[in-house]
Amino acid sequence: MEAYGIDDLGLLDEYLNDEKCVAVGEIGLDYHWMESTKEKQKAFFEAQIEIAKNNDLPVIVHDREAHGDTLDILKATKPKGVLHCFSGSKEMAREIIKQTPPQSKNHQIYVPNHGLPPLTEYHIRN
Repeated sequence: MEAYGIDDLGLLDEYLNDEKCVAVGEIGLDYHWMESTKEKQKAFFEAQIEIAKNNDLPVIVHDREAHGDTLDILKATKPKGVLHCFSGSKEMAREIIKQTPPQSKNHQIYVPNHGLPPLTEYHIRN
C-alpha cells in the first residue's frame, strides 16, 4: 500500500461499474503485519467505505488486531456489509456486527490461523 495514494482509489470506481461487482472488499485494517502505517490504513479504509456507499454496495471487512479502530470507523461511516476476517473477542465481534447491517442471514467470520471452523453471527449472538 505504501506505493499508492488515496487518489489511486479512483480506479476502484471504474471497476465498480462492472455488473459483476457486488461488493467492495476485502477492505479494512490489519495491524498484525503492519505493511503500512495505522494512519494510512485508516485513511484507505474510510475512503474505500465511502466509495462503496457512493456506489450503493456492501463492504467485506477485514479486521486483524485493529478492533477499536475498526469499530470507530464503522460507527462513523455506517456501511452495509459483512465481517470477513476478525481476530478479537466474541464481545467485540458483537459490537462490530451491530455496525454492519448484514447482507445475508449471517456474518461469516474467519479467525486466521486458529484451526477453528468459521463462526457465524448465530454463534456470536448466542
